[in-house]
Amino acid sequence: MIEDYEFGSMTINGKIYTHDLILHGERLLNDNWWREDGHNMTIEDLKDLPESFDVLVIGNGASGVCQVPAETIEYVKNRGADVIVQMTGEAVKTYNRLLSEKKSVAGAFHLTC
Repeated sequence: MIEDYEFGSMTINGKIYTHDLILHGERLLNDNWWREDGHNMTIEDLKDLPESFDVLVIGNGASGVCQVPAETIEYVKNRGADVIVQMTGEAVKTYNRLLSEKKSVAGAFHLTC
């Protein structure tokens, strides 16, 4: 579970992270996630995702600045997963809810903007 989120930081298992993150379930896959094109999420930016999962929750920033192009969403859907894009505060709530429902959930979270 994600314990806390505020602009620029996320707390997981008592540890505070200040860089963008990729998660799968309870596992942290990348704690220094950087996108090739800053505020535009490309297919290549999702290379750290696990091979399979049911839902990808994307937190596109505190104000929704990080854009997720249709081709990136389509790429994930073609892998057999649903995609939810929300501002990061709401995305954290969605991620935790899906995790508590025992869904295989991955998350890509932009912590600022």
